Order: sequence, then C-alpha cells, then structure tokens
Amino acid sequence: MKKHTFTLVLLCLLFLSSSLMGQKAEGRFKLNEGDWFEVQVENINQTFLLRYQLEKQFSNGNQQYNISLQRYVVRFISRGLNFGYDSYYPVFDENKRVPDTKRQYQLEITPKGEIINFEPFDNYDYTFGLYQISPKMSEMVYWYSQSINKNFGGLKQDISILTQPIYNPLEKNNDQMVGIIDEIINDTIVVPYLNKTDSVAIKVPYLKESGVPLFIKLMNKNFILTAASFPLPSNSIIHGKLSYLINQDISISLAGPNTEGYFLEKRFKTKSDGSFQCPLFLNRPLQLVVKIGKKTLTTFMEPGDTLNISALGNQANYDQTKTDFHFWNTVPNGYFALGRNKSGYFTGSAAYNTMLSNEIDQFRSFSCYDEDIHVDNNYWRNYSKRINSLIDSYKGKASGNCIRFFQRDWNYFVAVDKLTFFTENLRRFSNPTNPNPNYKNEPVTDYPKDFFLVVDTLPILMYPYEWSYAYQNYLKESQNFKYRKLGLNTNRSIPQRFQEYYYFSKISLLGYPFYEQIGYKIDENLKGGKIEEVEKYYTYFLNSCLDPALTEPLKLSYQQAVQLKKGNRFPINSLVLKDSSIFSLEQYKGKTICLIIIGTYKHDINEFKEIISKFQPGDIEFVFAKMPNIIDWDDCDPSILEKPNVTYIELAEQDLKSKLLLKGTKIFILDKWFRIADNNAENPVIFHYQGGVSNFEKSLRKTIESKRYSKAELDTMKKRAGSIIVAILGTLLMVLGINGFRIQRIKKQEAAKRRIKELEIKAVRSQMNPHFIFNALNSIQSLINGNQYKEANIYLSKFAVLLRGVLNNSEKPSVTLSDELKAVELYCQLEQLRFEFVFELTIDPDINVDLIEIPGMIIQPLVENAIVHGLSSKGQDGLLIVQVQQQNGKLQITVSDNGVGLNSQKTDELRQKGFGLKLVEERINILNLDGKEARLVLNNNTDGTGTRALLILPID
Repeated sequence: MKKHTFTLVLLCLLFLSSSLMGQKAEGRFKLNEGDWFEVQVENINQTFLLRYQLEKQFSNGNQQYNISLQRYVVRFISRGLNFGYDSYYPVFDENKRVPDTKRQYQLEITPKGEIINFEPFDNYDYTFGLYQISPKMSEMVYWYSQSINKNFGGLKQDISILTQPIYNPLEKNNDQMVGIIDEIINDTIVVPYLNKTDSVAIKVPYLKESGVPLFIKLMNKNFILTAASFPLPSNSIIHGKLSYLINQDISISLAGPNTEGYFLEKRFKTKSDGSFQCPLFLNRPLQLVVKIGKKTLTTFMEPGDTLNISALGNQANYDQTKTDFHFWNTVPNGYFALGRNKSGYFTGSAAYNTMLSNEIDQFRSFSCYDEDIHVDNNYWRNYSKRINSLIDSYKGKASGNCIRFFQRDWNYFVAVDKLTFFTENLRRFSNPTNPNPNYKNEPVTDYPKDFFLVVDTLPILMYPYEWSYAYQNYLKESQNFKYRKLGLNTNRSIPQRFQEYYYFSKISLLGYPFYEQIGYKIDENLKGGKIEEVEKYYTYFLNSCLDPALTEPLKLSYQQAVQLKKGNRFPINSLVLKDSSIFSLEQYKGKTICLIIIGTYKHDINEFKEIISKFQPGDIEFVFAKMPNIIDWDDCDPSILEKPNVTYIELAEQDLKSKLLLKGTKIFILDKWFRIADNNAENPVIFHYQGGVSNFEKSLRKTIESKRYSKAELDTMKKRAGSIIVAILGTLLMVLGINGFRIQRIKKQEAAKRRIKELEIKAVRSQMNPHFIFNALNSIQSLINGNQYKEANIYLSKFAVLLRGVLNNSEKPSVTLSDELKAVELYCQLEQLRFEFVFELTIDPDINVDLIEIPGMIIQPLVENAIVHGLSSKGQDGLLIVQVQQQNGKLQITVSDNGVGLNSQKTDELRQKGFGLKLVEERINILNLDGKEARLVLNNNTDGTGTRALLILPID
C-alpha cells in the first residue's frame, strides 16, 4: 500500500475543488457538519474506499474531516505469483461478536486546500495476510506487514506532496474526459477544465451545490464518488430515439441475477415520439440489460459513460463458421440484431462496449449439452478462439475495462458450460438401464485428461467483476463439481443440509467466493423457511463480512423470514389482480388454505389433480396465483379449475417477491386461523413418498386436523397461566402485607393524632372552666357590692349547681345536647339576676337531645358574648333567643340577641379580645382535623338590630 495513493486522493478531493470553481468559498466543500461522501480510488494494484465526514466547520473557513478507510484491496505479483487481500472479506470467524473497526484519520484543511493537520486516531499497527490468487485457495501463503498509520502519517512530513497540482503526473495532451460527460450535464453538475490554460487539461464534473467531484478518470487511476449523505445526481445516461417504439416500457437491470447490492433495476418509458432519457448512477463498471418493449440488448457501462441509441437492425443472417457477424433473420432470445461495423446505430462513450457485449451474447446462446455432442476439447477451443478474436478486434474501440471484463468472463462461461456438460452427462450415466430417448449418444465415461483444465486452473480470488453472472455461476457449479467428484467415491450427491455445505466451503473457498456462496445458501434457507437452521450463521456472516452488496439483501431476507416463520400470522391479507381488483384471502378464514404461487414457466398445474381429489371442498381451499409474465399452460386439465374448492387468479405486478421471499413456485399452507402451517420453498409438490403418502399430503392433513392450540402450546399456556397465577397471588399477598403494615402504621399515627387532639381539647376546656368561674364570681361580687344580698345568695346557690355540672363534664370529650342546654339555661338564669333580659330556648321536636353529643361548654361562650356585649345595657328590653335545629345531617345552634349589633371593627375586636369566642374557634379547628365540617358564623340580624351567632356541628 503506497502513500502516494492517499496523496492523490486528498489532492483530488480537497485541492481540486478551489481550482475548479475559481471562486472563494466558505470552506473547501460546501457541506454541513455531519455530511459525508465516499470515494473509491482504483488503480491496477490497489482499490481504496474512503469516507470523508465533515466534523467541524471553523469560523476561519477551515474544515475538519474524519476519514475512515471503509475498504482496501491490494493486488501484486511476487516471484511470479499473484497475491491479494480484500478487507471486505476477512477470515470467517464464528466467534466474532461485532464487525471489525475501520481505520480512521483526522484531517484539517484551509479553504485553499492547505493541510493544517493530518494524523491517525491511534497508533495501531495493522497487519493482514495476503492470499495467493490461484485455484488452490487453501491457505495464506504470504503475510503483508505494513504499518498503515506510519505510512500515511508520513504525509505530515512532506505536506508539499498534497499541494501539487493533480495534472502534473499526466502526460501531455491527455484529455481523457472529452466527449464522455458532455451529454450528462444538468443543473446540478458543472464541468470545467482543470488548469485549462495548461497543455495538460482534463474535464472534471463536480456537484454544483457542494463542489464534490463526481468522478475523475486518469490514465491509470480512477476516482469515483460512490455514495453520500446528500442526494447524488446521475453520472451516466442511456438515451435515444426509436420512432417505432412509442410509449414502451424500459427496464435497465444487471445482466444475470439482479443483485440489489450492485444495481437496482431502473424503469423508464419512451415518449410519444419514441425518444427516451434513462439517467443512471453507477458506482462501478457493470454489464446491464436494457429492455425496450419486447426488445432486449446488453451494454457494458462505467461511471461517466453515455449511450445513445439511434437505430436498431432487424434483418440479419448469422454464419456460425465465420468470426464475423452479419445481420440475421431470426434473433435468438429476442436480442437486437447488431452489426459490427454499424457504429452509427450507437453513439457515445459506451457505443463500442454495447456492440461487443451483444455480439458476445450471441455466442453464449449455444448450450453444449443440448447439442448432444461428443466430449471434445476442440469444440470449446474453437469457440474460445473466435471469441478472443472478436474481443481483440474491439481493442482501441471499447474501453479497457470492457475488454478485460469479457476476456475473463468468457473463460468462466466456458468453464460453466463444461461443468454443465459434466452434470448432464452424470445424470444420463446415473440410470443406464433406462436411458433418455432424447439423447442420441451414449453417456461419456472417459474425459480427456485436460478437459477440466480450465475448471481447475481458473483463479477465483480477487476478481474485480464479482457481480458477473458467469463468475457467480462458476462459483456455484465448481463447488458442486468438487463435491460430485467426491461423491463418485462416497456415493454422495451434492450437500443438502446447510452445515454440510458450510464446512465443505470453509475448507475449499476463501474471500469473496466463500462469502458469496455461504451468503447464497443462507438466503436460500431463509427463503425456504429454514431460519432456525441458519440463524447463528447469519449472525456470524454479518459480523465477518463488510460488503453491503452481500449483507444488505441478506438482512431484508432475514426480516421477511422472521415474519414467515411457522405459527406466525400470514403477512398478506389480500392480493392485487391483473385487472386491478382486490382478492381477499380473509374470505377463506376458518378454512385451511393452500396458496400456490406460480413463479416458473415449467410448473404443471396438473400435478395437483390427484392431491385435490383427496380432500373435501369444505376442508381446504386451493388458491392458484399466477405471477405476471408467466406463460399459461396449454395442457391444463380444465376439470381442476372447475372444482368447488379451487380458485385460479392472475396477479398484477407487485412486491410479492420480497414480501414472500419468492424464488420460483412456492406454496404456503395456512390453518383456519390464518397462521402459517407450512412455508416450504419452491416446488413442494415434488413428492417424497413414504408409505404411499406424500409429505405434501401429510402437511395438508395435519393442518386440517390442527386445533386452535397444540398440546405443546396448551402445556405452555398452562405453565404460563400457573406462573401468572402464582405471580398474582404472590403479588397480592405482598400487597396485602404491605397494605396491612401501612394500615397499622396509619392507625398508630391516627391514634397519636387523636391523643394529641384530645389533649388539645382538654387543654382548651381547662382554660374555659377558670374563665367561666372567674366571670361568675365577678357577677356575684357585683351583686354584693350593690347590696343585692338576696340575689347574690340565689346566684351563688345556682352557680354551685352549675359549677358541679361543669366540673363533672370537664373530663368528657363530649356531652349530651340536653346536658349542654341545661348548663346554658342555668347560666342564663344566673345572668338574668344582673341584667333582667328575656331568655327563650326553642328545640325542634325531631331532635333527640339525649342521644346527640356535642363538645362540652361550646355554646356557653356564645351566650355569654350575647349577654355581656349585646344585652348588658338593654335591661328588661333585652331578648336572647337560642334555637336548636337539624338540617342536612348537621346540628345548627343559633344564638341571637336584639342588642347593639356588630360592625366589622367590633367583630375583629371580639375575635382578638374575646377569650371565650377564641376558644370556641380553636375547638372548631381541632374538630375539623378529622375531616369534619364544623363552622361558626357571626353577623348582624336581618332587621339590623342585634347579633346572630350560627354554630354548625356535624352529628356522629
């Protein structure tokens, strides 16, 4: 790994921006903190994937970036051997709990691109093993020890390297970008010259909004913007005008299997005049399939490429004996007829790439085993010579990547064809007593010794075009070939169980081939409903593999597989039909449903006839759902579809493939409660008979007979219910215990409060008794001083009776209403000796004065205030009325007089100076501590004379 690589990356991405834009910007790139972009740097021996994330934007325009090394690929030759390493595919580790940490660096730059600081986050010395790129792939044969941080850290010692203009390494007049990006310019892309005044100038497209370059193509190095946190515009385009293809659908997909991680299928449409625009974003060179209506062609495109389709040939003749192509009358597989020297049909940078791709596709239309040929290496040798001659003829016209791709891809295609021949021949040989009449020749039993030379010697590690259909096919078929060779001696077929395939692959594959094959098998098992079998390997895979093209599709399959587990509710309630109507599966709820989704051309609906006849219509509903673009069956027995428990529907284009993990034909069996009873994947009608009953039939009958809850589920529910009951009882006992403890504590607290209250009441009463006695003695003294000895003697006698009653009740918290009223009446009689007023006492007849209890001496202070402060000056005209009533469950005692009355000032004086009134209010407040609603209201009478005291007491 060379430090100049990082030098060029930083220079291209950081210094280039200001040179291109020619204007002063706030920062090197116009980004917000947290924004990031990824750049892939490629040369012959190395590939880097770098992520630049803006961490800080300083006020002076400086920017601080966090640079993480997402991926690094090393390839080189030593002692005649090819070695390589790809950080995306480390040694598979079953104990890895988290993915590897990526190497990170910190960079600070000025708006002009000057390096202020560049250093790693740590001093980790990273050592990795290089694998020999050979057919053996059995061990690491060389260790590459390199201190990445020391190497990259050395850039700090020679910052001038990073500030050199990017065009210095270029040769004179090396304007490689001319004519490549002229057709993809839009409002978001600007394409200026880098150093336009110099003899060495290149055009570089960059994003107008941020200033980040889309790609830079040099002689031996490419810089490609592959991803970003902000939207990226297209960097390539396919466009043109075909007047005879009006309003036709256009789809662009990856050649071979459409792996989402590499390229998502794009859809467009031709306009009313036949013109079309198909902008694309490519992050690597790809062979694409372009379908316009019912016509198909392939092309090989790279980031920055353009392809203009202006015409298509439709009359051609193909001479298989020549190395040249002419127009032909019938085109195999619906491919466009193309002429080698008719470049006018295509223009743009990908024109010759497209012509080469389609001519090679015509070679690939043959299949050796269909020809029923004898085993002869010359057959494939001749084809290889012709294809190599064809590829050589495009050198200097098609791009270097395109030439290299098809040179290597054809070798894999030939290897796969030989492996297919071997497989088909083995199939013939497996039953020699009953040969297939379609085969004209006998099975081959002896192969030439060099027949499998290309199979055994093809390098499969570090292949730069891993998305290639021929390459991925070769990985699969070569593994099966190895196992079949082993099986010839052990009487074993290819592995059926995942673990068997996993351990066989672990000892025979490394790097990408291992991860691709294991990922494929995990995905196959997930789609086949065998999630339990591969779940732990799925976790190991995600923690080991760093390639999102392999991990992201697998994550989606896993998420859906979890939903499609047996016992779960079926995730789809209704299906969209071809005529846009809605077909509801819920209409069969309460009845077993066998949903057969037909996704292959060769599936025969007649295979279900015998099975359907074995079941009663009321027990099960067979729903045949045909996916779009599947050919109908001409030989389908109409009696099958006429059965009352058979429904046939044609589906519209929808996302069922991803939701139901479809890959060909798949059958779901749903029980009466719409739960998944069987999620078997792909062709479950291939019966494996045991005792005359197929597994498929067993599954149907088991589902029909299933109960709402199985015995295991009932046992689980009972255990769970028992656990819940025990938990509830335990919780209840604990709550009762805690509650009992709280109640006891509250009772103790309340008892303490009540004791305190009683002491307070007792203390108040102890203050009222001296107060009453003192006032009574004052009255007696007043009579004696006035020579009213007779009245004083009577007063003293009645006072003794009153005092005895007061003292007897002083220890009681409450007294009967009758005792309290007697004391009040006796007190009024005593005061009448002094003031000669009139006293009236009225009691409602409904009140039982002997049963109702009230606090003792609570009425007397009110009567005393009325006499002393209201009637003392009235003499015989004074009137005191005490009324006792009951209303709304409360006792109302009214003490009114016709005295001088009250004003607000006098009321306040009474509250402040009247000791008796103050004691009454304190007793009322103490009563209210228990939540009672005792009240005392003082105001003037309604006629304006005298006062009125209303005492309201709750009755227990």
